[in-house]
Amino acid sequence: MPFIITLPTTSHVNLTASHSSATHPSLPLAATHHRSALRLALKQHKRLPPTSRPSHLPTVLSAIEGYLPYLLALEEGLSGRPVAGEEILITLHNEPRIQWRDPLAPQYNPNPTTPRRIKGLGLDLDLIFTLTTLALSYTALSAAIFISSSSSDSIFQTSTKHLLTAASIHTHISTLLTTSPFPKYIQTPSVIPTIHAALSSLALAVSTLFAVAQSDPYPASIIADLSPDDTSYLSSPPEIPKVRALLFVRLCIAASEHAAKAVSLLADIKGVDEGIRKYATQVRSLSRARAARMLGVDAERGGKMGEAIGWLDVALNELGATSFSHEKSSGPGGNGKGFSRLKEKMGRSSSSSKVPQSTSSTPSSTPDPTSKATELLVLRTLHSRWVKINDSVNTSPITPISNLLPLIPSGREIHTLKKWQVPELPEDEVSRMRAPVDPGEDVDAAADSSDEEDEDGRGMAGAFPDEGEGRAYY
Repeated sequence: MPFIITLPTTSHVNLTASHSSATHPSLPLAATHHRSALRLALKQHKRLPPTSRPSHLPTVLSAIEGYLPYLLALEEGLSGRPVAGEEILITLHNEPRIQWRDPLAPQYNPNPTTPRRIKGLGLDLDLIFTLTTLALSYTALSAAIFISSSSSDSIFQTSTKHLLTAASIHTHISTLLTTSPFPKYIQTPSVIPTIHAALSSLALAVSTLFAVAQSDPYPASIIADLSPDDTSYLSSPPEIPKVRALLFVRLCIAASEHAAKAVSLLADIKGVDEGIRKYATQVRSLSRARAARMLGVDAERGGKMGEAIGWLDVALNELGATSFSHEKSSGPGGNGKGFSRLKEKMGRSSSSSKVPQSTSSTPSSTPDPTSKATELLVLRTLHSRWVKINDSVNTSPITPISNLLPLIPSGREIHTLKKWQVPELPEDEVSRMRAPVDPGEDVDAAADSSDEEDEDGRGMAGAFPDEGEGRAYY
């Protein structure tokens, strides 16, 4: 499942106090109203329990996509570029004060001197954080598909679509930050271009794994086989055609290369959430392990049982585990307690289901393609079966890992990352912005008394209030 990052929140901004237009007077006011709608949607999303947030993501996406065209129209007007074929004259009276919470920073800041809310001047900062929130929303929506959908094909197709959209947006943000970097006094992960390049590569890696998992029958088959109510032993084991097995190998290698790129880009960046680094490292090792498993399946289908077991050893080594045969020979008494320890670790017992349980209440029966526990379960089960067959029938020598590593093929791409289409105001909406502003309309009506967000601001019971954040203490 894609890595879920908590969406940020922002404070109210009155764009009519800092911008005016002689040609389209209603544009700053319309932008203010749409931004207020986004702020309220993000605040409501933050206050929802985690189980209710996936169903609220379409509301957040609608608010972001409703605000972006107006924000970009203001940016274009300030730069003197036409919008929908019309010239928009924007006068900047003063730089608006923008405040956002950085979603890519650690969730719990150990350094109290570092501000939890990022403050800056200008629409550029607002644009970067709005686009970042849009990309993270698509990633969260991709993960939510695993909770709400029960069809395997629907899960992977829809989730891949959202992931590729998120990757395109992160690439767009990285390009913007590379061409127009922020001043050095704004030091926060969301304004660093390499972080967005890493998140784009990570989304591309996971979407490539989805293409393999959609046609990989082994995780679901083995999980079902370990269920006490399963009767699949009456049918033949799953089979992957040779050509497709080799294709899956190359796709997994491509996914590992994208994840390795993300790991390298995140390595030298300070202040980024450690969970993102750990997830990228896991996807890299998981992709290589799955490629080795596919090579083992291909060798087993070709009657090369010793080589097939060797490939499983390669896969286990990639995941930081030792082979079952090694644990059996080196464990106390040689009784093979390694597999038992794995089963205990994954929470399986004789009185409960042997399937790794998820913490979410998901009706989907599709195994998580980025789960290390599921891949380890598949590898251990195949390794145990193939070793028994090899010991009793074939007695082929197991190929050493060092002899197999040079045989890993190169990667092959399956997805082409398209350029993100920047939203624009329709012509009729641009024409409507020529209307004068109603003098009786209250611009600050959207800013309620709880404008400064209370998420982290209230802190622990008995703690002192957070100074410098504009909060009143009662």
